[in-house]
Formats: sequence, structure tokens, C-alpha cells
Amino acid sequence: REWPASPEAPKAQLMWAMLLSKSLGEYDEAFEQLDYLLDFYPRACAYAELVEYQYKLVNLMVKEKGDRWFTGLFTSSRVMRQHYEMIVRRAPGAKYVPEAMLKIAELREYDQQYEEAVLVYAALINKFPGTAEARLATYLQAKDRMWLVRRLAYNLARCKDTAGYLKLALKTQPDHPNADEMKTWLKELTEYMA
Repeated sequence: REWPASPEAPKAQLMWAMLLSKSLGEYDEAFEQLDYLLDFYPRACAYAELVEYQYKLVNLMVKEKGDRWFTGLFTSSRVMRQHYEMIVRRAPGAKYVPEAMLKIAELREYDQQYEEAVLVYAALINKFPGTAEARLATYLQAKDRMWLVRRLAYNLARCKDTAGYLKLALKTQPDHPNADEMKTWLKELTEYMA
């Protein structure tokens, strides 16, 4: 920090981040130090490789702390989600982005932010059509939409929107592994609207 303009500064920053992650196992702090490196020295580092390394760090953090979310001992799902979102912004075309977007939506669901999760699934389907993640997102979006329809007293406009989504999903992916369940939901909505 004393000589930030020196050619050694980005090298030292990278070494500090690697020491934190590999030797000390302090993944949170390593992620933050890599953030600093990517923000202030983007041309002096292997940008794409370091963003992918950040993705691996977040996965390690989630794996390490994930069990505690469900026992109530760890409540920082928002921080993990923000890390994933930052990675998606930094490397929007990377091969791991569809998987990261699924994780973002899952963390939104964990926080009962189903409307936001639906938006993430929709973005995933639009940006990465034809991928396995998009196929899964089609079903997960339908599931979250049904959750919202049922919890919001069967709002008619929402019912029509969800029914339209289900019809489109079944039309474009008639062989979807969850097609039968989506057909059941569509029948439920049709009967309710009638």
C-alpha cells in the first residue's frame, strides 16, 4: 500500500491473496484481496484466470459454510450471492457463468426472494439458451413462479403470466424431464382461472 504505483505492487498483491487462500485457508480475505488486485491492477494480472480462481474460492466458502446456513449458525448467504454476482459481472462470457447464475438464484430462494430468483433464471435462459443449466432453470423458474402464485392468493394477472410461461416452456421443451409436473401446474392454474 505504501508504493502502489511500483511494478512490484500487483505482484505483491497476488502473492498476498495466494498466501491467504492456499496457505492460511482464509478464503473470504483472499477473495477481497483478489478484488483489490482486479480493481486496481487489471492490466498487470491474468484477469480471466483470477476471476475464475475467485469463483473457485466462493465455491469453497459456500461448501465450508453451507451446512451452517441450514442450522442457523451462518446467515451470510447475501455475501456469498454478491460474490457470485460480482464474478458474473467480471466475466460475463466465462464457461462457469451459467452455473454461477444457478447458485445466485438458489441463494435468492434461500432468502425467500423468489421474484428475484425468477429474474435470474430468466436471464440465464436468455443468455445461455440450449445449455444444461438453462434447461434446469426452465423448471426452477416454473417452480418459483408457482410458489409466488400460491402465496399471493392466486393473483389473476400472475396466474395468467405463469400459465403463459408454462405453455411456452412445454412447447419449446416438450421432452423436458419435469414436463409432467409442469403440465400439472398448468392444469391447476387453468382450473383456477376458469
